[in-house]
Amino acid sequence: VNGTEYVAHVVDGTGSVTVDVLPAGEYPVRVTAEIPNYGSVDEEDNLVVYNGTIDMNVTVVPADYPDNATVIINSTVDGNYTVSVGDKTFNVTVVNGTGNVTLPVLPAGNYTVNVTSDVANYDDLTETKELTVNNGTISLDVTVDPVDYPDNVTALIKTDVSGEYLITVDNNEPIRVTLSNSTPNEVDLGVLSAGNHTVKVVSNITNYNIAENSKTATVNNGTVDVNVTVVPADYPEQGQVIVNASVDGDYTVVVNGTEYVAHVVDGTGSV
Repeated sequence: VNGTEYVAHVVDGTGSVTVDVLPAGEYPVRVTAEIPNYGSVDEEDNLVVYNGTIDMNVTVVPADYPDNATVIINSTVDGNYTVSVGDKTFNVTVVNGTGNVTLPVLPAGNYTVNVTSDVANYDDLTETKELTVNNGTISLDVTVDPVDYPDNVTALIKTDVSGEYLITVDNNEPIRVTLSNSTPNEVDLGVLSAGNHTVKVVSNITNYNIAENSKTATVNNGTVDVNVTVVPADYPEQGQVIVNASVDGDYTVVVNGTEYVAHVVDGTGSV
């Protein structure tokens, strides 16, 4: 068979030989015999060795972005297998019935995974699975300490994912900021009026679920420092009250039941 000789012992009209394992293909078989008192025997035929069959099971382990997904191959035949995901191809060697490949980080979404055998003398086999890469999760913490008007309000924001975030104070237009995951981020929200304000921080990062956190910013009434100087007068001259204040504005001066308004500008005013 294919150049290799075997001896078949025919007894009671039949005999056989077990041929060595041959690669898939067609091989010439020649049977000859020289039996005393009989003419010689010389017969030919062909032996066909068909491709074997592979039994394969593929498991796709999903991932949350930015984790890596894994493709696991269990097969009855060791050898080379190809894993295709989109336009990327990976070679996997199955040893002792199993092999795997860790895929690179893929954007969140759904993917088709094709696993194809590439083992000589076996029929090619392809198995298709679906892979899901879920949106990642963002941890977001916001702290806003109270201040006294007119101090600036500062938001301290901690996150484990760097990228763009939107900060909204009450119903105003959002502020777009880029935050880092390496250190706490201080964001100056400017001067807000006295009272309570809602500060909302929302993530705006591809491949991640939206993270949102809201805190109340409390702005206490500010403190005014006032110094009043009364300038005496000799009748019938008019007296004068001088108001020095840390905050410009209108101040009411009451003298003997009569109200006057001192307009303080640049820290001073008088009536």
